[in-house]
Amino acid sequence: MATTQFTKEMVDLLTKIKKHLREKYDISIAFADPLLLDKLAELRNLKDPLLQSMIRYLMALAGGGWTAKYEGTVVEEPPQPTRIEPTLKGAKKLFGLYRGHSGEISKINTDSDNEVPAAMETAAPEKKKPTRYYRGQPIYD
Repeated sequence: MATTQFTKEMVDLLTKIKKHLREKYDISIAFADPLLLDKLAELRNLKDPLLQSMIRYLMALAGGGWTAKYEGTVVEEPPQPTRIEPTLKGAKKLFGLYRGHSGEISKINTDSDNEVPAAMETAAPEKKKPTRYYRGQPIYD
């Protein structure tokens, strides 16, 4: 599940749970662990009513389905890995972007693109050098 923000009440309860686990079961937990609530949910099989009630209350404070996960009623499916297409076209698209731009070019006047002026048809096409960029600024040769 996603990372949960801890309130003061949750931190106080976590401190009590941490102390109880360290004294009774020699289990140490860290508040900085992003999977802390997942690891506490795995301790539901311990036969300690005080510990179980503290963890149950912590899961209720966390909200967002943690209570159901602690009770074991939610079966999480592993996330499906995203499919990476091994084509060269996809690689060019991925690496051809500049500083997070999406790379999508929107056509503003699609109707005017189909109409070619007569002067443009008769003129010989000039070869235009591609514009070079240095630090985001175009360089004209």
